Amino acid sequence: MAFTKLKAAVVGAGKMGSYHINVLSEISNCEIVGVVDPYIEVQNYPSYKNIDDLLSDQDIDFAIIATPSITHAEIAEYLIKNGVHILIEKPVCTEMKDFHSLISAQNEYGVKIVVGHIERFNPVVRDVISRINYDVEEIIHFSITRKSEKVKRIKDVGIDLDLSVHDLDLINFISNQEIVKCDKFYSQDQLDIMLRMKNDRLYTIHNNYFSKKAKRLLDIITTKNEYNLNLMHIGNSNPLKDQDQAFINYITDDNLDNLCLLNNSFNTMKFLL
Repeated sequence: MAFTKLKAAVVGAGKMGSYHINVLSEISNCEIVGVVDPYIEVQNYPSYKNIDDLLSDQDIDFAIIATPSITHAEIAEYLIKNGVHILIEKPVCTEMKDFHSLISAQNEYGVKIVVGHIERFNPVVRDVISRINYDVEEIIHFSITRKSEKVKRIKDVGIDLDLSVHDLDLINFISNQEIVKCDKFYSQDQLDIMLRMKNDRLYTIHNNYFSKKAKRLLDIITTKNEYNLNLMHIGNSNPLKDQDQAFINYITDDNLDNLCLLNNSFNTMKFLL
């Protein structure tokens, strides 16, 4: 069988977009055929000011959307209607009505959509999931602390859609429990969240922008074991590359791996929007 490379486009060539360009360039079964950004021209790849120019010039298989959050929904819906599989950086959108529109468009056009939650590909997360025996263990305590300095380039969303969006997804993903209630407590650049889960346990999240040094800590207690985890201890692994490779595999052979689907994201984002 001939080896086929999927044709990829990256929409948005800022910091996150440049990370995706770098990792896609290292993946053997894809080829970057276009980068879309109205302000940045990327060396070594065809550059386009808008998506129309890209689609008229290239036949692409998938696109990664790494533009400002408020633009995600409009770009995603346009690409969906053109039959393009997409990975959307978190948060998917900033309004719930846009989420419903994307779900409807996906159902109509049948493309594959995943959301960029790279913590699912963090080796620390992969390891703890492999160690919990979900058949006989229940997670009775789950708390996450994520704090850092506020990133100046992020101006279109607050701490909830910047930091907390990671942690709601992680709790939902690792615990394998549905969130039934979410209480949020804001104080300037701080957000504390208490989640009541379907198993009636209470899990907690603390986020703030006060810390000069980034911290991402998980504390999990099950009925059999206790895990105190640092998400920043990832060694030489590259979760973003692993995620992007998994997305390509999902397009070609339906292997979902740890990817976050649109409906998975909806199940947590509905508590933040």
